[in-house]
This record gives sequence, structure tokens and C-alpha cells, in this order.
Amino acid sequence: MKNHLQAQALLELAIFGSIIIMLIGILLNYGLRNNFQQRLQQQTYRKALAASQESGQNNKPSSVAYLQVEDKHVVNPSDTWGLGTVYPFQAQASVTKSGEGYKSPDNVNELPVLRINIQDRSVGEFTTSGFRVERDVDGDTLEKYNHIFGGTAQVCRDGVTCSADSPDNWLKVGDDGVGKRCAVAEILDPNNNLVCPDNNYIYNQIRLIDQATGQIIDYDSAVSQCRQIINTGFCKQECEKTKPKDVDNVIPDDQEINCTEVCERVMNPPNQNTNSYDSNLGGAWYCAGYSALGGGAVNNTNALQQYDFPVLDRIFSFTPLKEKSMGIQPQSTQWVQNQSSLRKTEGELGITTQDNVNYRIITEREIRSRPANAPEADYTQSQVHYNTVDVDRTKTETTSH
Repeated sequence: MKNHLQAQALLELAIFGSIIIMLIGILLNYGLRNNFQQRLQQQTYRKALAASQESGQNNKPSSVAYLQVEDKHVVNPSDTWGLGTVYPFQAQASVTKSGEGYKSPDNVNELPVLRINIQDRSVGEFTTSGFRVERDVDGDTLEKYNHIFGGTAQVCRDGVTCSADSPDNWLKVGDDGVGKRCAVAEILDPNNNLVCPDNNYIYNQIRLIDQATGQIIDYDSAVSQCRQIINTGFCKQECEKTKPKDVDNVIPDDQEINCTEVCERVMNPPNQNTNSYDSNLGGAWYCAGYSALGGGAVNNTNALQQYDFPVLDRIFSFTPLKEKSMGIQPQSTQWVQNQSSLRKTEGELGITTQDNVNYRIITEREIRSRPANAPEADYTQSQVHYNTVDVDRTKTETTSH
């Protein structure tokens, strides 16, 4: 009976001991992963904070975001050698100095960028917006451009032809010397000066900062911009969300934004009237060729209308996933190499046994981006990066004669 009880006690100890070890392993795994993630998040924020000191300086990005990825080996207490799994940890941060938020980039060097680091090594810097130039823009339509593109519209100086990256020739809409012409016949005012009736001007060239023309673009944001350009109902819906709320009734009636009027204005094609792109006018090329999702007639006044955008779909054709994204792709490939060796040495003190294990994990990642200096590129380029994590374990034992 006594031996039976001892055997039962040993069995219970083995069972509950293994459960306790498993629970300790789970807690250790969770704690290490949480610690690695917090450390990376804080490190990324500090990098973004340091980069924010560049904001507002000439030829420095107006905004810098950091994306950092680190592969960390998390031990497994139940393994003889403590060999576990290599987990990827990712963090992103962006900091912009509040005093510089009103400034717009003047040239391509000042466009906002995303810097990507893997294992604390830089693998690239990519613009997240780009300049886009349109021509012969109706002055009344500028309000719609500013609604969709965040008030970034600038006008080319009179008498010159501006390129996207010519900062000295781009002026604010209300500045003197902007390149414009009257859309109708000019008339004489009471002082016998020629004036344009109702300020009905056409601007020769305007420049926009467009999030859909950077090296890395967000698919959903680009689709939203296209829908606001071509769908008056959706444009009005978004306009009402973002326009200043006159709670205290302090905005004069003639200065309050009328979202219905703004959104019914017709921008350069593609627009609510045509789905084609005119390179001479320079509209939102990435919206061209749109059609109703699933076929059928297009209703460009219904805010719920869904669309196919073939140019955007072509740009993002590299991914089969429903959630389309550029930058570091969510799919990655890991190769695991496990090499072990055993060495025995006999000497005066006895036999020395040395076990060695080398555990190597290689992770392959792909970064997708649009090419630089190709504002209308409807394709992406691929960069492949490999990262290696090595774990070495050695155990030595000596047995005396």
C-alpha cells in the first residue's frame, strides 16, 4: 500500500509539474513579447521625435514617419536548449512640430516621407505624397480642389511655365502676379479699368500635393479621393464632415462653405461627366476608366455608389489580399536551419563532452513602392530584404575516470 501511494504521488507530481512548467513558459513568452513590442514602440517614437526637428527647414521633409521591424528570438522553457520561435515586431510613429504644421512643401525634398528600418538598419526612404500639376482650372473649382486635397493648391506665376518642382514660381491663390485669364469678355469698371466680371478667372496652372502620387500610397485614401472627384453625393457627405462648424454663428454667410455648390463643380477629367483622362489638362489620372462595381449604369450622385478603378487596381495588382497596401508586405517567408555537433575529448581528468547547437532563422520580406520621379507610374517596384537571427547554444560536461 505504501509503495502504491508513493507511485501515485510521483505520478501526480509529474503531471502537475509539467502543467506548471507549461504555464510558466506561456507567461514568460507573453512577457518577453510584450517587452520587445514596448521597447520597439518607444525606440520608434524617439526616432520620429528626433526627425521632427527637421520640419520647417529648407530641403528637409515636412513630416517624417518611421516604420521599424525587428525579429526577436523568444525562448521556449520546455525545450532542452531553450530554442523557441522568432517573432516579428513592428512599430510606427510620426511626429510633426505644431509650429510647422501650416507650412507646405516647396520642392520634392520637402515632401513627407516614410523611413523603413529592419533590425535598426535603414532599408529605404519613401515619399508618401507627390506634386501634381493641372492646367486651365476654373477659379470657382479651386474650392473643390482645396476640399479634396487639403488646401494645398498653388498657382503658377504669370508669364512662365511651371514644373512641379519649381518652388520659386508657385504662389498662393490670392497673391499678385499669378497666371490667370478672364473666362469671359472683360468689362470697364466705373474708373474705366478693365475687370473680369464676378472674378470669373481661369488659372493657367495649379499645383497640388496629392497623397495618391507618392512612392507609397494608401489604396483606401486614393479611392476616397476618386469618389469625391466623380461622385457629388459622396463629396458632399465628406465635405459636411470636415467643414468648420459655425456653432456660435460667427462665420459670415458669404464665407460659409456650401458643400452642395462646391461638390457640383466639375474638375479636370476624370470627373462626374467623363471617366477619361486628358494628359493636356492633367487631372487625377489614377481615377481614369472608372465604372460601376459589378457592372451596370454609374450613378454619380448616389453617395453609396461603388466603383471599379482599373488604374488603381493595376498599381496594386501585386497583392491578392483584400486589404491592399504598399511598403512592407504582410506576407513573409522564413527558413529555419538547425545544426548540431557533438565533440568528445578524453584527458587525464576524464571525458569531456561538448554539445553545440546553431539555430538560424532567415526571414525574407518584400517592400513594394512606386518608382521615384515617375508621378504617373501605374506600376510598383519590388525590394527584397533578408534578415538573419542566429541562436547558439553550447553545453559542456566532464565525466571523471
